[in-house]
Amino acid sequence: RTLVDLGYLLVVITNQSGIARGFFDEAAYRRVAARFDHLLEAEGVSLAATLHCPHHPEFSGPCDCRKPGLALYRQAIEQLDLEAGSSHFVGDKLSDVLPAQAFSGTGWLVRTGHGRASEAAADVPSWVQVVDDLTAVSMRLRREGPPRLDVVHGAL
Repeated sequence: RTLVDLGYLLVVITNQSGIARGFFDEAAYRRVAARFDHLLEAEGVSLAATLHCPHHPEFSGPCDCRKPGLALYRQAIEQLDLEAGSSHFVGDKLSDVLPAQAFSGTGWLVRTGHGRASEAAADVPSWVQVVDDLTAVSMRLRREGPPRLDVVHGAL
């Protein structure tokens, strides 16, 4: 909510390989996404967009939309007319934040979820900000002041 109050647009870009693996279908994913939207809206938070990749290379072949691929990020940037270079890419896996480099944005690896394991298992690039959680991202951005035309991508 802090990010919305600061004027940030929020975009969720998510890999949903369970669709390609046959664990669930698009309809089930959309029901979960709708529930997530409903829970956020009850807290005064709305997402500008939610984009997902339903693929997995071993089951459906390679694609450009699976993170860290850039297709969904490009789609969000174009669809919402975003300034990619001033965008923030937040996630709990390195694959969530690597697109920040391609778009000259800021990458934030949060230690929640898979974050601690991602930080320990990978050589985190020096340009990636590593913080404990999304609240830490929000507080740092609050100190920096309101955004121009920014978006927070990746996993929330």
